[in-house]
Amino acid sequence: MNQLTTLLLAMGLSMDAFAISVTRGMCSTRNRTGDALMTAGAFGLFQAVMPIMGYLGGQGLFATLVDLLDHWIAFVLLFAIGVKMIKDSGREENCNYTGRWFQILIAQSVSTSIDALAVGVGMIGFLDNIFPVAAVIGIMTFFLCLAGYFIGKWCGNYLGSKAGLLGGITLITMAFRFLFGKV
Repeated sequence: MNQLTTLLLAMGLSMDAFAISVTRGMCSTRNRTGDALMTAGAFGLFQAVMPIMGYLGGQGLFATLVDLLDHWIAFVLLFAIGVKMIKDSGREENCNYTGRWFQILIAQSVSTSIDALAVGVGMIGFLDNIFPVAAVIGIMTFFLCLAGYFIGKWCGNYLGSKAGLLGGITLITMAFRFLFGKV
């Protein structure tokens, strides 16, 4: 796989994580660079690890299960979080999920990286070594999500309490994209 193809693959895989990073930034009521770094780090880590898992475990039944279930898992996680954000959008806590911030981040990271798992399965036979490609995917995702978080933070400052509503709608839209993108 040449460098341009790897970069385009990395960019394509990171777009859903970027969109959710924008949403996380919009919904954040805290001004902490650590939150942005943790968001970008979680998305980057999962986007890098999942292709490796798919590549290494992508034989037989595992590949079939990934193909059958990946879009359903992503749909359920993103839809549930989106509904919760819309429900909480008028409340003072907005969509910040005090006390559950990290758990929500992990659920979002898993749901947006399932397609990377499928890509890893698909790379069997095309690559001798998945690790450099996975590293590029993780690094690209990290930087795009870091930028996305700050873009969202800037937008959230102007949207105020509507950020939670917009964030929830974005996540539900992403959920349906996963569901119908695979059918």
